[in-house]
Amino acid sequence: GHVATRLDLADALQQAGAWTRVRDVLAPLLGSRPPVRQARLILARTLTDEGRTEEALAEFRALAADDPADWTALIGEGNVLSLLVRHEEALAAFSRAAALVPGNAAVHNNRGNALSVLGRYDEALAAFDRSLACDSAQADTYLNRGMTLVALDRHAEAAETLAAAMALAPMPPEVHFIRGWMLYLANRRAESVAEMRTALAADPDLAAARALLLNLQREAGDWRDEPALLPDLARLALERPRHLHPLNLMRLVDSPEAVLVAARESWSGLPVPARGLWAGERYDHPRIRIGYLSADFRDHAVSQLAVGLFEHHDRARFEVFAIALGPEPQADDPMAARLRRAFEHFIPVAAIPDVAVARRIRALEIDVLVDLTGVTGDGRPIVVAQRPAPVQASYLGFPGTMGTDAIDYIIADGVVIPEAERVHFAECVASLPDCYLPADDKRPVGLVPGRAAAGLPEQGFVFAAFNGRQKIGPAIFDSWMRILSAVPGSLLWLAAAPPDAAAKLRREAEARGIAGERLVFATHAPMPLHLGRQRWADLFLDTLPYNAHTTASDALWGGLPVLTTPGRGMHARCAASLLTTLGMPELIAPDIATFEATAIALARDPARLAALRDKLAVQRRASPAFDTERQCRHLEDAFVAMHT
Repeated sequence: GHVATRLDLADALQQAGAWTRVRDVLAPLLGSRPPVRQARLILARTLTDEGRTEEALAEFRALAADDPADWTALIGEGNVLSLLVRHEEALAAFSRAAALVPGNAAVHNNRGNALSVLGRYDEALAAFDRSLACDSAQADTYLNRGMTLVALDRHAEAAETLAAAMALAPMPPEVHFIRGWMLYLANRRAESVAEMRTALAADPDLAAARALLLNLQREAGDWRDEPALLPDLARLALERPRHLHPLNLMRLVDSPEAVLVAARESWSGLPVPARGLWAGERYDHPRIRIGYLSADFRDHAVSQLAVGLFEHHDRARFEVFAIALGPEPQADDPMAARLRRAFEHFIPVAAIPDVAVARRIRALEIDVLVDLTGVTGDGRPIVVAQRPAPVQASYLGFPGTMGTDAIDYIIADGVVIPEAERVHFAECVASLPDCYLPADDKRPVGLVPGRAAAGLPEQGFVFAAFNGRQKIGPAIFDSWMRILSAVPGSLLWLAAAPPDAAAKLRREAEARGIAGERLVFATHAPMPLHLGRQRWADLFLDTLPYNAHTTASDALWGGLPVLTTPGRGMHARCAASLLTTLGMPELIAPDIATFEATAIALARDPARLAALRDKLAVQRRASPAFDTERQCRHLEDAFVAMHT
């Protein structure tokens, strides 16, 4: 009775964190000969809680050696090894425990966690399923299984599994956010909004939930939450970046400091190896091997910009590989066919796990790996985290820092990343002499014979703004409405929108004194016709803080002047870079007031606007902005500098 009483008291004190008292209670039991085994187990757990992990590990291992059938000592050993980031050894301990007690749900759950951290996600799912077969009422196991499905990008399944965890036990606000993020990626927007509201009701300062909710609402043309949630978002992003997707943040704020913090945070929890796959060896290739890693080798904005660049690579100096992360494109996708012709080697890897993709890249002995996707869309950062190539660079797909040492360079230019802002980038900046955004100078501009064919009224000055709705917030919309108010009869031509979103934006215009019918929404059109119809607009109005990128390039190639105002972040300066390279700095306004005054002045001065359009017609052919071969040579020079 005396021993049992002391053990029960010590166990309770250990769980309460009263570690000094634990030792006092256990002292007689530990001093006996032999020491009481259960007392040693409680001491080992206490050492773990105190952060004395090496001592705890030694004690657990001694206990396991004394009694190889003691699965509790193996669990303790595995837990300490996990804390020490020795996950392979932790997995071995958990696996030995699972062999001893195959019907123990907790053991299989721990083993699943170790497998998940190692990136062995399919095996982790099997372990979690075995745990749930032993005991189906485990909220933690459902949660861990759901997070593994998150890592596998199985969005709908992850959302359902996290819902099962929530049904068994209350979950922290972060879990509601993660489930909402999965619902968003599964295109279940209304459910995602509801999950964000649940998260924010429990924690109003959860930056990740604020940012996603505001993005979802902008997509729907709904700004009701912006006055409450937007003003201090940049501060919260710096203080609490957990789970905050940098792209969601960039659409809302212009803070390179916050973007860097969010980008760094996005790498936490990824299975990054202690040693990369590339071990420092120097390859001896007759040509430099360039590997482009992308999920967008199809009819996508990135490929529309870069396909001509791929075609212009000097095959005498460079051997060019496409590592295709995305699904097989549609059979009738001419862009996909053109891309396959542009590369010497086209390697589809969508069905291959991340670590296997990285090993494939290493086996190919790629000299410079260029990540064209980053953290957008179907990007797979675990691939670059394995360090499969001696030089790794970020380019084009994500206009911001990746926030990791796994990326050596970001390919940019001196306008999108000025010298003073380089401190907010984890990468070295490889600065191209002209605009970093490539262009395909073979793109056909279709013939659209008149305004009616473009879906526009015959009369009125047409301001165009084809950026996505997530870039359109109330501040820039206010600016646009002030411009429309000062130019009677003018129209704002926007990108296609679902009827509900279009109706909401028209109501927002009416609330600002502008008739809803002055907002015209384009219909979807094939790219040549979309480029061609832009000539029937008069002036493109940019967004802030997230500028036009491909949309600005499209407008300028189609002959439509773009008016912009740059911010601080890379995402807020792309249109300014294009206009600088075009030699048209007069369309770069230093602030919103000048932006509005310039738009109004141009609308009131047809001769000045006509002169600008004539200048653009000359510059789009004469300047480097749309000289694809020149852009390729500059990029190749950057690759050589990185490689040497």
